[in-house]
Amino acid sequence: MVYAASQLPKKVDLRRFMPSVEDQSEAASSTGNAMAAIYEYLNCRVTGRLVHFSPLFIYYNSRVKDNQGDKNIVDDGATITSTIETMARNGVCPKEAWPYDFTKVNTHPRIDCVAVGTAHKISEAFELHINVNEMKCCLAQGLPSLVSLNLYESFGKAGSHGIVPMPTSNEIGSSKNAPHAVVLVGYSDRSKAFIVRNSWGSDWGDDGYCYIPYDYIGNDKLCTAAWTIKKAGIANTYQDAWQNKDDVNYLDGGNEDDEDDEDEFEFDYRQEKEQPVNPDPDW
Repeated sequence: MVYAASQLPKKVDLRRFMPSVEDQSEAASSTGNAMAAIYEYLNCRVTGRLVHFSPLFIYYNSRVKDNQGDKNIVDDGATITSTIETMARNGVCPKEAWPYDFTKVNTHPRIDCVAVGTAHKISEAFELHINVNEMKCCLAQGLPSLVSLNLYESFGKAGSHGIVPMPTSNEIGSSKNAPHAVVLVGYSDRSKAFIVRNSWGSDWGDDGYCYIPYDYIGNDKLCTAAWTIKKAGIANTYQDAWQNKDDVNYLDGGNEDDEDDEDEFEFDYRQEKEQPVNPDPDW
């Protein structure tokens, strides 16, 4: 179902259908973490249970696909398309079977984890345009989406309160940025912002979430890719997260601590995989 802009609610918030935000630690696994979070949401919708699934399982298999084999696997990120393809073919195992242990970031998951993963496959994937209304429509149907963002030093201002500012023109013109995958889990028209799930733990931002302006996410120079996925059993649309009362401006406040936040923020510009402009998954 596709909604016209006039049919969309003022606000959507899917956070209550997702378990706590996890920390990717030092790994360049944001794509795996983001897709694990979306699968956790889908699983909750189907089963009613909040269960963590393994980002490392997804991340390892994605790099095998990227590298066309399991030789010389290194921690340098994974493409979205390979991540989607491996989730369709190999599924994803629960986190309790293959926990997030940074020392095992390049280790092949155990055989029993591989067997369990086949019970948790995705059934469909859809690429979204970098378009605010299309992304809002996806959320209004009850589907979170992964977006790949270029992050800048100013992103560190969200560390304590979750409010992400627009990058400055100097930042945008600089080569000092890094691709990072996050999950859109809602939006607020009053705030003119998306509600975004990060993968830096629940102590970061607002319990692990942040609020990013429409102008940031809707700019194809700052947001380079957007995808959503489905699994069997998911309804065509959910409206139980629609809210026509939108009285909180998520972008209002927090400025008084910005300077301190930025001083404490040390951004790792290690490059994760650049995402292809028009990827074509083959599965």
